[in-house]
Amino acid sequence: MTGAVVTGGEPTIHDDIVTLFQDLRDLGLKVKLDTNGLDPITVIRCKPDYLALDIKTSFDRYTEAVHWRGECYPSHFQDLTQSIEIVKRMGNKAEVRITCAPDVVIDSDIPEFIDRLRGVRKVYLQQFHNKNKTLNITHNQIEPYPEDMLFEWQERFNEAGINCHIRW
Repeated sequence: MTGAVVTGGEPTIHDDIVTLFQDLRDLGLKVKLDTNGLDPITVIRCKPDYLALDIKTSFDRYTEAVHWRGECYPSHFQDLTQSIEIVKRMGNKAEVRITCAPDVVIDSDIPEFIDRLRGVRKVYLQQFHNKNKTLNITHNQIEPYPEDMLFEWQERFNEAGINCHIRW
């Protein structure tokens, strides 16, 4: 084994995550962090070898999609902006993922994503799947976007100079 992935739920909410990262490094492992980016200070303190940042929706609609400990997260705009900057500085050792769930990510979000993600080396559009039960039961009835919609969005990112791929 050469590495470990710390994922969740949201792993940065745990007080001992920095210690966990150090313990894994002490074992000689490289460590990847999957995060929602709402705690960039903890991301910095963890010093991940690879970072995957999940962006849920447009910044204007983030409080609709993300709750932290039962309440809307108050500083999401600044925290996400800082986490995106971390991804940019990490270059090829980081990525941004956007899960394209209908009504959560919509066509009018794409220009904002493109604007905010300029300078990110890797962006992945992930197809939404509701095969497994979702935490928000209303999403269990939502049909995923047609493939051609994701290909269109990918093309818009690539035309803007952002390296974008689709994960199915």
